[in-house]
Amino acid sequence: MQPTWRERVVRARIRGHFVAQDRAWAGQWSTCAVGELARRLRLELARLDSGGPADPKLGRLGTSFFAAVLANDVLRAETSLTQIEDHALTLAASRAIAPAEARAGAILNVSVTAAG
Repeated sequence: MQPTWRERVVRARIRGHFVAQDRAWAGQWSTCAVGELARRLRLELARLDSGGPADPKLGRLGTSFFAAVLANDVLRAETSLTQIEDHALTLAASRAIAPAEARAGAILNVSVTAAG
C-alpha cells in the first residue's frame, strides 16, 4: 500500500526533503494530493477532461502543492495539502460535489499527466 500524501509530507519533514518518487507522483493529477483525496473520499473532485480539476481553486492548490514538492518546501507542501483537504470538504458539504457513486455517469478520469 502506498503512503498517503500526509504520510509522505511527514517523512519529508523528518528527512528534510522529498524523494524522487514523491516528485513524480506529485506531477500527475491521478497520484497528486487532489487525486488521492478524490479516491480516498470517493468524491468527484476532479473532472480531468480539460486537463485538471473541475474546481479552479483545487487546481490552483494542487499546482501549489506540486511546486512545493518540487522545491522541497515541506512547510508549503503541508500548508497546501491542508488547504486542499479543507476546500474539498467545504465543497462536499455544500454539495457542489457529490459522492461519485451518486452521480449518474460520473467518471473520475485521472490519467492525465499534469502538475498537481
